[in-house]
Amino acid sequence: MSIPDSVRVKIERADHHVANLNTAINEFLKVRPYHILRYVDPGKRPTYQATDIQPIPLPIAAIVGDVLQNLRTALDYMASALWSRTNAGEFRGYFPIAETPAKYKSEGLGKIKGLCQCGINAISAIEPYAGGKGDVLWRLHSLSIIDKHRLPIVVAAAHLGVHLPTVYPELFPQSAKSNPWILGVTDMRCPLKDKDILFRDDPDRELNQDLEFPSFVAINEPSVFNCQPIIPALRGFIDSVNNVGKDLAPLFA
Repeated sequence: MSIPDSVRVKIERADHHVANLNTAINEFLKVRPYHILRYVDPGKRPTYQATDIQPIPLPIAAIVGDVLQNLRTALDYMASALWSRTNAGEFRGYFPIAETPAKYKSEGLGKIKGLCQCGINAISAIEPYAGGKGDVLWRLHSLSIIDKHRLPIVVAAAHLGVHLPTVYPELFPQSAKSNPWILGVTDMRCPLKDKDILFRDDPDRELNQDLEFPSFVAINEPSVFNCQPIIPALRGFIDSVNNVGKDLAPLFA
């Protein structure tokens, strides 16, 4: 028992796009999307400030849209395949995803009219609406709609944290200096704005000319997905669509 090949190839295309996106983001981050202004403030505190923040290249946002559309289409293909098992002709509906449980019942179910009751029950059990078990599908659906009208908003972001062994070498053994995961993270700047303060050290400490700060690229659609790192977010969407396929696979036997 498995999902149709047409569904699988759409999910595989989404996964391929995510791999390309990861490469594009890494290349963008290599050139450092912002500079760091280093100075001692009036309180004698070494201060590190973001300047000259670069916009995210448009192709990155375009690839995000490619991922979203492939995954949303994979869901529609599943609904179409189920409909075709008991009907002839072209399926005119789509996989129902709604903003609320009430809208799912009043509007969403009408989009799969003609499916066998077992199919309707299986899709409804997923709760594909905001706040339901399938809340992530609503987020995917909402972002795919946005992408049909404009590019999704992607932004540069940075954790307000530092590599602690670099800042406080006296507190760590020499071996810790090569461990990139020993970070002090206090907050996040998303989107990162010009003149954002990334870190202020204790008074009278030496200004560190080599100190760097972790940055990433995030998707920032506040009504749907608020400043989430793009790659983990998209992989979460892929996992969710795969899980829908697993839930519905017995119906394709």
